[in-house]
Parts: sequence; C-alpha cells; structure tokens
Amino acid sequence: MRALPLACIVLALVGCVPPSSTPPPPGEDQRQLVLTRIVDGFALSRLQSLASQSSALHDATLALEASAGADDAARADARAALTTLQATWQQLEVLQLGAAGSPATFTGGQALRDGINSWPQVSPCSADQQVVQNRFTEDGWVQGRLVNVLGLHTLEYLLFRADADNACPAAASINSNGTWAALGAAEITARRATYARVLAADVLSKSTALSAAWTNGFANELKTAGAGSTLFPSAQQALDEVYAALFFVELTTKDKKLAIPAGLHVDCAAAVCPDLTESPFARLSVKHIEHNLRGVRHVFLGTDDLDTNGAGFDDLLKNAGHNDAATTMVAALDAAVDAAATFDGTLEDALTTEPERARALHATVKIFTDELKNNVPSLLGVRVPDEGAGDND
Repeated sequence: MRALPLACIVLALVGCVPPSSTPPPPGEDQRQLVLTRIVDGFALSRLQSLASQSSALHDATLALEASAGADDAARADARAALTTLQATWQQLEVLQLGAAGSPATFTGGQALRDGINSWPQVSPCSADQQVVQNRFTEDGWVQGRLVNVLGLHTLEYLLFRADADNACPAAASINSNGTWAALGAAEITARRATYARVLAADVLSKSTALSAAWTNGFANELKTAGAGSTLFPSAQQALDEVYAALFFVELTTKDKKLAIPAGLHVDCAAAVCPDLTESPFARLSVKHIEHNLRGVRHVFLGTDDLDTNGAGFDDLLKNAGHNDAATTMVAALDAAVDAAATFDGTLEDALTTEPERARALHATVKIFTDELKNNVPSLLGVRVPDEGAGDND
C-alpha cells in the first residue's frame, strides 16, 4: 500500500486537495490581448524591417568604400539607406524593453539599443579622432570603443558631413599637432567611408541580434505573460514594462529632442540651442520626432488606424470605464503626430529663424505626455518608471 503524502495526512480531516492558485488580477485577458497586438502587430514586423534595412545599409556603405568615398551616387545611396533605417528605428525607440533595454531597468535587458543608437551620448569630435587613428578595421575594434563613436548617429555624421573639416576644437591634438590637416581631403573622405562601412556592419550585427532575441523568446514571453511566461508572472507586470518604455516620449522626445534645443530646459544655456538637435547633419530631427510619435500611437492604440476592434491602452481605459480619458488621449496623440508630420521645414532652421514654432510643437507633444504621465498610472494601475518619477516638466 502506497504511503499517503504528508500533506494529506495533515489535512485528512478536510480532504487532500491541491492548493488553489492566486487568481489573476481583473482584466488579465484584455492585457494579454494588448501585449499580443504589440508583439504581432508592431514589434516583430519592425524588427524584421530593421534587420533587412541594416543589411541594405551595409551593402551601400560597401559600395561607397569601394570608391574611396568619392562616388556621389554611392554616397546618395548610403544616405538614403540610412534615412530609411532611421525611420524604422525611431519607431522602435519607444519599445526599448527586453534585449534593447538596460538590464537594470527591464526584464531580459541586454542594452543593445545603445550600440545601435546611443543619442544623446554622441561625440563627433571623438569620431574624427578615430579617423586620424585609422584602426577601425582591426579585429575587436568595435568591442573596445565607447558607444559615442558607434551606431546610427556617428554613421549620419560620416555620411552627411560633406567637407574635410572636423568637429574638434583648435586645441584638440588632431588640430594642434597638424595630424588632421596632414591627411588631406581625399584621405579623410576615404577613411570616413571605411569607418562608415565598419559601423554599418556593427549595426547589422546588433539589429540582427535584437530581432533574434525577440523572435526566439522574448516575443512569446510577452504574449504569454501571466499564462506560462517564465519572465512575467502577470500580464500587468509585462504591461508595466511596456508603459516604462513608452516613457521615452516623455523623457527623450519631449525633453531632449525638443525642450533642450528650444531653450525650454536648463540644459540649454542660451535662448535656443540648435546645435543640440538629434540630427544636425542630415537635418532629420523633426522626422525622428514624428516617427517616435507614430511608434507610440501604434503601441497605444494597438493599430496604425483608429480601429474599434483593436487592442491597445485606449481599450484598457474604455474597459475600465474611462471612455473620456481614452478619447482625450487619442485626440492629444493624433494632434502631436499631425503637428510633427506637417512641421514646415527642418527643426534646425526653425530654431534659428522661428523658435516659437519649435516651442509650439513641444507644447503639443506635452499635452499628450502629460496625460500619459499623470493619468494612465492611476487609471490603469501601471507603475511610473523610476527615471520618470521626478520629472515635473
């Protein structure tokens, strides 16, 4: 005769039954639908595009390098490939969780984002110093470098800077000792082309790794949050991390990309700071802002279009009885997207000639980010990320 389990002996008077699991919080099914829509309708398709566009950029920089940087058509192709890639990346910027995010902040974080695009951690002068050193073709060179001389921002500098000057002050050694001037314009152009090819290969490697991290595990972890996921015990916890990622539009898009250049932040010591825009060489700063907002819109609504059958944060608000809040937020987000999409000219020119237009764009974006920051946590029970808790702008 088989011995009874100890738990059954102890509980013999009430019968031997398995312990009941804690029921999930109300609305878990809807949260799982939202997470699934984010994965299947947004993240995976854009990550696939990112990998293929990174490959196209690498091919374009190979062609540019083959001409020693002198072929104008090859340079135009490389610039176009970079611009296409940046549009996709800027939408993905608002979903920096999992492998893209910091391991100190996000579950499964591998900090792959900074190797692809480290802005605002950038240094064109340091990139010019790398041109003088000319060691970027050595094995392991990328692994030994700081992110401020890698990634998309440095690629933009290398591909869009048309002259043979550098970004360093006169006192910097490459200028004071004459090593930059000694290179000559043709050698500078050739080295920049090779440097761009090395960076494009690195971006391709990291974009492929990021896509694989989602495809081979993280996507399913999000979709099964609270229902078998090994990373997320509840869909609410996973939604917390999505919400923390969306805070990019508050802390970076609104503050760093708009408030600082427009002179609305203490980090700009002048009336305006056009040199602190995100894309001063390609002059795509306002397009990057637009794509950030489009990424937020897709995640927030669960669709690129207003779809009453979608599954997004707006539906969570409606299901919780907050129809007015959902309507207000969607309207504010649409207004922000439209303001960026219809912005006339470049942000850099506007800051120089009509800074009030840049400030108006900031104000429009702020209407949405204020709603995101102040109302969503209390209405949906998501947690404000630590880095956003002290932001009162």
